[in-house]
Amino acid sequence: MLPFGCEGLVDSDRTAPFGWQYDAAKTTLRVWINPTRWARSAWLSAETEADKAALEGFWIARPWSKATHCPASAPGGAAHVAVPSQSQGEVAIARFIEGDADKSARRLEIVKRMEPGDFDPARGFALRIIGRMQSVEAGGPVQCLQRTGWQQRPQCMIVGDFAELRVENPKTGDVLAVWSISGTTQRD
Repeated sequence: MLPFGCEGLVDSDRTAPFGWQYDAAKTTLRVWINPTRWARSAWLSAETEADKAALEGFWIARPWSKATHCPASAPGGAAHVAVPSQSQGEVAIARFIEGDADKSARRLEIVKRMEPGDFDPARGFALRIIGRMQSVEAGGPVQCLQRTGWQQRPQCMIVGDFAELRVENPKTGDVLAVWSISGTTQRD
């Protein structure tokens, strides 16, 4: 489960990988997920899954954490502070897809009527990925690269066979949306 929206609502356009907006006047919640697409060759050798052209998935915002919801404020009442890191994430989870790696992945979006008390902005939301890890090479389902040398922390990708994606409301435990993966391969 990947918690997201921890920093609060997003006021600008919906290009961020994960985000949400709330219109109090219409009591409408909008939650979106923009998967990232990578060329297979950027992560795996040419012999691996030759019939699949790309990988699609998500950078994991806090790969060191087992938390299934957004972290509480720091001790002493300090607010959550974003820590700068590498320009891209360090750990991603993805699945093989057929199709062009240069096409944009299809945005997954929910628009739902909800009262302000039905969700907790401080707890954000959670993406649950249902499926199995997939062994892709002798190294197994986790592939790591140090693109610019040993001085940089590695970037790793967990490769899986996703069956379904769900967005959950941590306040209530309700599932807000379910997507079967068969319909998420590319933007129309």
